Amino acid sequence: MKSLPPVLLVLLLFLLAPPLTTAQASSEGENAGKATTGIRSGVWTGTLAIRKETKGPAAPRGGTKSASPGSPAEEGSSLQASISLRLLDRGLGALLDIPGQSMFGYPLDEVSWTGSRLSFSFGALGPGEDLLFEGIYASSLDAVVGTARSKSWKGSFRLSPTEAELYPGERKINVKVRDGHLPGTLLIPESGSAASSLVIFVSGSGTSDRDGNNFNVPGRSDSLALLARALASRSIASFRYDKRGSGEAYTKASPGLSVSLDEHIDDATRIVAGFIESGDYSRIIVVGMNEGAWIGAAALNRLAEEEFFVDGLVAIAVSGERPLDLLRSSLEGLSQSLQDEARTITEAILSNRSFPSPSPQLADFFASQRIPWLKSWLGFDPAKELSRVKTALLLIYGEKDMQVSPAAFEKLLDARPQAAARIVPSMNYVLKQVETETENFDSFTNPAYPVPEALVELLAAFVRARPAPQSSFSYIRK
Repeated sequence: MKSLPPVLLVLLLFLLAPPLTTAQASSEGENAGKATTGIRSGVWTGTLAIRKETKGPAAPRGGTKSASPGSPAEEGSSLQASISLRLLDRGLGALLDIPGQSMFGYPLDEVSWTGSRLSFSFGALGPGEDLLFEGIYASSLDAVVGTARSKSWKGSFRLSPTEAELYPGERKINVKVRDGHLPGTLLIPESGSAASSLVIFVSGSGTSDRDGNNFNVPGRSDSLALLARALASRSIASFRYDKRGSGEAYTKASPGLSVSLDEHIDDATRIVAGFIESGDYSRIIVVGMNEGAWIGAAALNRLAEEEFFVDGLVAIAVSGERPLDLLRSSLEGLSQSLQDEARTITEAILSNRSFPSPSPQLADFFASQRIPWLKSWLGFDPAKELSRVKTALLLIYGEKDMQVSPAAFEKLLDARPQAAARIVPSMNYVLKQVETETENFDSFTNPAYPVPEALVELLAAFVRARPAPQSSFSYIRK
């Protein structure tokens, strides 16, 4: 009798194998995370092949499909794509890349794994089309093979372990916060001499991760990763981390709740304090990108109350407008009754009072799961917070920034007139060097655009307490 090919044999065993239980995930997964064979945490790369069996939503963007682009996905449409799975330690989830769809770092649901079995749910195919991956480890292949199924799509996948690529001098570390740890990347320059200065990056708004990327935005920017590596070439060490709810820390957010600004500030406070207490660096500079600068400033003010100080704060592409004022401006297009209702709800949130259920037009914005975030966000005053920082402050504005207006940036100058303020030529909101409007938008999702050399030179000079180089210019009000 002719023997079955290894992949078919494994798929047959998978279909006959008992389901994965919670007890198995708790015991075997713990050991598998330390194993060198079997399913273990790390990067797994391979392929996904699925085929549409019934009429429904259009085929996923990217990959290969039989239906013409933009047409409804008929029965028989198919997708073949390269995929990469970043399997985190047990209980911390996993992130999925599908480069053909410009999808990177997509956080997965219902991730379970042992040394021999893996399952997770991918919810980006549309309503009611969660794609369930279930696979089994084939020792002869050192790979996971299995099925991928949703209501309309069915197929298979294969994943093999791959060595994670790290930039020279980079290593992943976990840093302590209030309720455990947050993951980050420490970059120590390979210059042959110990780095005496450390830059701590705080990424921007929303679910922006340590590298400056956001899974909600197609493609990658890699702005903070590129900036950290450029500083390393100048013998400056850096640390960047995934904020709570982003990147590899996505499971640190409470289910169904938006992470509040206060939580981010508390995390940053503890992270910076940890590096101060380590005594490993003679100079520590905090660099915040847009909302990250708000977080950094508030964290430094909390540390100052405990007599902990750093050597400087850099705020890049940051607005001084109060969120409360932004909200009021955004409501101006609504009817007067809705504006009054929103104002009443806002006042109730800020004073910890209850309020009636919002009108349908306001219900999503004032949803109960958003209230903790709204309270800390609406009550924040960035100009006031940065004015209180008791360390050297450098404000940086990009000449090509289309998101932060000069007027919004100048509110920070009004609050802290003695701060150094510089313009970086050709730099946009995501810290990329661009010339045209087309390049400006494209750079948000394309890592090929470099960070400006002028920005790197300016940061390096500030870290070393040297005069600003001539490649950037003093900010002058128009």
